[in-house]
Amino acid sequence: MEMEKVDEHAAAFSALNLDRGLCVGKGTSAEVVLASSRDDVSRKCAVKIFNLVKDNRCNEWGFIKEVDVLKELRHPRIVSLLTSLDNPCHGYIVLKYYSNGSLEKSLGALEPPQVLGYIRDIGAALEHTHRRGIFHQDIKRKPANVLVDKEDRAVLCDFGLSGRLKNGNTKVTRWVTTPGFHGPETKKGQAMCPYKLESLGA
Repeated sequence: MEMEKVDEHAAAFSALNLDRGLCVGKGTSAEVVLASSRDDVSRKCAVKIFNLVKDNRCNEWGFIKEVDVLKELRHPRIVSLLTSLDNPCHGYIVLKYYSNGSLEKSLGALEPPQVLGYIRDIGAALEHTHRRGIFHQDIKRKPANVLVDKEDRAVLCDFGLSGRLKNGNTKVTRWVTTPGFHGPETKKGQAMCPYKLESLGA
């Protein structure tokens, strides 16, 4: 069974013209691996791999949604979608690779000017996102969802749990996020505006 899984990934990476590298991150719905172009090994990218059959295919919904959202959100402060691919069992999202990693590993060593710069960058990303009726849902106190580029600028990533307001609504009563990261309104079952930014600097 494991061999079939490896072979399936090999076929997908071949179709993408990529060589698969090491795992650089893992979440509840997907893992992220480093990959390089078969035409030029110096060209790196990150590939987010979803197991689409896990949890009664719940991950399939997250994969489709993240691809659709990233196609719409083209912004320098939001992770860049390069392409995507899927088969009956797995989904693959090919993203720009940020070699500096996420804020998670450097959070304790940041200087105040850096923190202010990152807040401005994330604010710009969220403003762009909110103008399109989309809300992230998984950013509060989640430094792993903020990458850092070569210019030491913050880049927002991981839109698998993002939502969208419909039919002119301005508030939501249901908030889907990583366990332990719910806001006070959600815990109380209260309606809330998904676009508020009061906790951005927390």
